[in-house]
Amino acid sequence: MSANNLPPGSTLFKLPSYEELQAERDLKQSFASLSRDHEDIQQLFKSVASKLETTPKIGEDNELCKEWDQLAKRHRKLYKDSQLNASQCANFLNNYETVLVPLSFGRMTLAEKRFMINKFLEDQVIPVHQEAARRTSERFQELAKQVEVFPVKVSSYLRQEADKGGFWYGLWSGVEECVCVPLQILNI
Repeated sequence: MSANNLPPGSTLFKLPSYEELQAERDLKQSFASLSRDHEDIQQLFKSVASKLETTPKIGEDNELCKEWDQLAKRHRKLYKDSQLNASQCANFLNNYETVLVPLSFGRMTLAEKRFMINKFLEDQVIPVHQEAARRTSERFQELAKQVEVFPVKVSSYLRQEADKGGFWYGLWSGVEECVCVPLQILNI
């Protein structure tokens, strides 16, 4: 609790507990980690795209490259959607701390305080935020499944090409490793 959460004219000040400070540090580290993880994932998407584009019998005009590009674009969009949802939730919490908590210390009856809290929760539409987060999570899971299946598509395509000629069979095994390893990392 900070000084601005206290009723007007109050001189009481409560320092945050060690657990509260640690929780805040952990949360900040988690957000920093999310940003780094996103950058790493985008780099892996680019790495796989580059390998696909430079692989003989695949190349940048191949449907596999186009599909991979769509997966990368979906990931970027989902990441932006998750950032928007997190921002909306943060705004909600900020409004709770700066508006509702101070008002609850006012000279209102219990019924008026309950009404104010219910009105705030309705106006802030918690269920809408929860539903948006759930949908984003489901879309991330769907994308993860498609990314997980993608190496099989690449392997299948390269095997078909390898069956057409002996040279491509030797090339396939090296390309399979170059493409599949980064894809496995994306699924972690």
